[in-house]
Amino acid sequence: MLEKQRDRYRPVTEKRSFARNVVLVHLLVGLVVTGLLVFHELFVVSLGVFLWYLISVGLVAGMMKRQEWCRPILGLMFLGMAAGCAVFVTRIHPHLEIDHAPMLSRQGLPLWGTVVTVVYAVCGVMMFISNRLKRATMLGFGFW
Repeated sequence: MLEKQRDRYRPVTEKRSFARNVVLVHLLVGLVVTGLLVFHELFVVSLGVFLWYLISVGLVAGMMKRQEWCRPILGLMFLGMAAGCAVFVTRIHPHLEIDHAPMLSRQGLPLWGTVVTVVYAVCGVMMFISNRLKRATMLGFGFW
């Protein structure tokens, strides 16, 4: 009987930790992408991604404070980032040329750009279909 009472709250912790892990992945990947774009000397693109990142951090804070409308908007932003990254890697990147070598060679850009596209597409779909994320947003969660 006591074990059932103790285990009754464990699923809530699992949902919150799952949401926390998804948010942490976004926070780390967003900063890494912005930094890599700066080192590739794509400053305008880096600024756009950083502004997108700041807006998404605001939506994450809303999710943590039980604002359920933030989750689908964040999902749309993730899917938009995935689509934008896919277009950038396939259409825009091959035509970008500069007169000097950037700090970080642009040869690796398609590889990590594809990884970012897949990560944000998966996270965007998860924002819409994951019951654990829905429940964690309804209950609210924090990083600690």
